[in-house]
Amino acid sequence: MMPVFKNINIFFEKECPLISGEGGSGFFSTIAFVTFLLLIGVALVTLYNVFVKNEQGIKAVPFAVKILTGLSNVPII
Repeated sequence: MMPVFKNINIFFEKECPLISGEGGSGFFSTIAFVTFLLLIGVALVTLYNVFVKNEQGIKAVPFAVKILTGLSNVPII
């Protein structure tokens, strides 16, 4: 036989500690999030190139050869 329990109600009040406009909802947060997504994309493509296409070295990283070639042409002051 199962014992009978009385229902109880528990209430709590939630308070938001952030002031309106705080909490990373700005331009910087958007740029940081997009940069994070791009880095994840580059990492996934690099892993695909290494493990599926069997590419080695810098060729496995997308756009790395073009970026490094362009940076090598920049004159140093």
